[in-house]
Amino acid sequence: DLFDTLLVSDPTVDLLKMSARVFSRLLRRDVAELNEEAVAKMFTFPFDRSHPHEFTFFEQRITQFLVSSRIQVHKNSIRQYASDILHSWGSRWNLADDAIHVISDLSKSGVSVGLVTNFDHYPHVQELVAGSELGALFDAIVISSEVGFDKPDARIFASARSLLNVDSKNAVHVGDDIVDVEGALGAGMQAVQIDRHSSSDSKGLDQGPTCDRYVV
Repeated sequence: DLFDTLLVSDPTVDLLKMSARVFSRLLRRDVAELNEEAVAKMFTFPFDRSHPHEFTFFEQRITQFLVSSRIQVHKNSIRQYASDILHSWGSRWNLADDAIHVISDLSKSGVSVGLVTNFDHYPHVQELVAGSELGALFDAIVISSEVGFDKPDARIFASARSLLNVDSKNAVHVGDDIVDVEGALGAGMQAVQIDRHSSSDSKGLDQGPTCDRYVV
């Protein structure tokens, strides 16, 4: 998993408000006046996904939100909005202190390492990973919006295992969310849940009956 597993954000920064501020500013510059509170609804806006499509899922979300708000923009503007919003949002994520060390050690020991992440705009993840130290460490990268399946769907894990040529019984998925755990277990894999948000005085290892849980 990527966000809140290999990458961490400043917990004091409200990423939703920050992204809404960026989007509101972009719309005000180009076409319409929508305050941050109105624009923030876009990030939870229920939209119809279609795949394949000329737009990514995130771009489809923006498009359908604007249509519902009776705002018309060119498709090139949609792509630019998505890029600008996610560039600002992505700039607030940093590599966890242990990320490179752990993955490097696994690779050196002969373990195949892949990234399986849910994200509605796959170009952003590709650019984010390629521009970081992680870029050279993965043997495979599977992004939900690129393959059309979100965790916990077993098919996204099957895609990764196929690329890595690894059987489910020999595969472990590490992530922070319940979809990581449920998805991996449902796909016949082992699961490790990482918690990077608990207080420092609760650090330790809590081993449950179905997966390992680490507080880091």
